[in-house]
Amino acid sequence: MPEKYINFEGGFVNKRTLILLGVACLIFVLAVPFMDHEGNERVASEKAAEQAQRDAKKAELSHRVAIQTDSRIALKNYLKDPDSAEIRNHNGNCGEVNSKNSFGGYSGFKRFIASPAIVAIEGENMDSDEFQKAWDQACK
Repeated sequence: MPEKYINFEGGFVNKRTLILLGVACLIFVLAVPFMDHEGNERVASEKAAEQAQRDAKKAELSHRVAIQTDSRIALKNYLKDPDSAEIRNHNGNCGEVNSKNSFGGYSGFKRFIASPAIVAIEGENMDSDEFQKAWDQACK
């Protein structure tokens, strides 16, 4: 046999064919990590969905914080002595406030609904029945 053939497992193989086969195997081994596999696409899709869900939760939390902050600012701007305000059970635009009145005494906790557009405090600037209707609509 001429030198261009080698004995390979009981048969003769062309050296060029064996080299090309080796190069093809090497290319395949090096390319596998870069191939786009269906499983990887699913994992990437799941990760993207999870990230979108986290982003939506952050946006919702940020929105609720902004509403509550605006509510607190509007309420304090309405009060006679904003530095004396004690606020509790504040959720969104609704909560309870105790602050000093014009005589310098605390009036006790009263429910409020506050936004940049309106501030309503139970028994102060709105009739109790009307306040209850507004509370039921805005705060529950």
